[in-house]
Amino acid sequence: MGENLSSMLENVGLRTNNKSIHVVGHDFGSLFLSYIVAKYQSLARSCVFMSVPYTPAGVKIDMDALKPMMEEALGFELFGYRRLLNQPDAWQLLDANKDGLFSLGYSSDKLLISKFVPPGALEASLRADRQFPLEPWVTPEFKTTQDRLFQETGYRGSLLWYISRFGLHLGIVEEAAEGLELNIKCPVLFMTSAGDELSIPTDMEKFANDYEFAGIKSSTGYWVQMEGRDEVNKVLAEFLGKK
Repeated sequence: MGENLSSMLENVGLRTNNKSIHVVGHDFGSLFLSYIVAKYQSLARSCVFMSVPYTPAGVKIDMDALKPMMEEALGFELFGYRRLLNQPDAWQLLDANKDGLFSLGYSSDKLLISKFVPPGALEASLRADRQFPLEPWVTPEFKTTQDRLFQETGYRGSLLWYISRFGLHLGIVEEAAEGLELNIKCPVLFMTSAGDELSIPTDMEKFANDYEFAGIKSSTGYWVQMEGRDEVNKVLAEFLGKK
């Protein structure tokens, strides 16, 4: 994906004449952004991580090793759901229960903590065909767009990307062997909801000389860019205007 992005930007003239772009990532996008700023340092003029902090390239995310650390820091095993998503046939369960997955995925942090992230909780919720209260910011248009995106291909393709990184750890050894730069050269902003109970403890500032943090007060959950969109856009505009 990183090579594809770099090639596309080059084809439209954004990888020549010292041009660069502002890059923003949330969730899996934050992990992709972490690789981009390490592999293609001249590409990013600045970068913004939302909810999920910077993860250095070439570092294997070991769920078993992280389990006690997450339980101590957050009080629960944050990545327990990956034990389901890393199974090669998990897409079938997700495809068969799209509405239940949507309602749980865009519910409150408290429901995510109890019904999504613990080992076995997501699978149990889907097999029981549970439906959960949606957050107030979730509009019918948002649901329609989500359905359209997964209507033809379902979740299989998305989960293959997921499994390749978190299940098979493809590319990790190669990244480590490349000796990619761990420090971020461009200005960095890390943004989370002020009350986000799923936010991962981070020491991102040690990886960046130009680092800023923003706690979005109008958002209380994981989907900060959706719930606190107006405040997020204001913070983004102020940050990008300085870079």
